Amino acid sequence: MAQLDSPLILEQSDPLTIEAALFIDQELITHFATEFGGTKSEQELHDFALALINHVYVLYQQPTMTTPIDLVLVRFEMWKQQPVHAHAHVCAQVCAE
Repeated sequence: MAQLDSPLILEQSDPLTIEAALFIDQELITHFATEFGGTKSEQELHDFALALINHVYVLYQQPTMTTPIDLVLVRFEMWKQQPVHAHAHVCAQVCAE
């Protein structure tokens, strides 16, 4: 059994905060439009994005985490038109260098 002064037991520290941004690109919007059609697709995509963030948040709330971690979504964007700097071929060229 571990003693309280054991190096295996870490002291509870102040919570850490992860600030995250989520960007939904044009390809995912197009995919959801194909799957769900019209006006319903945007709501489905919004729900999907929030569920994704919630699942990541739950990962950091596990009782085995010795340091509490909060996840804060500071930016959420849905790109109906892909920004020039975020096109797949541009990213592939930059990543290959």
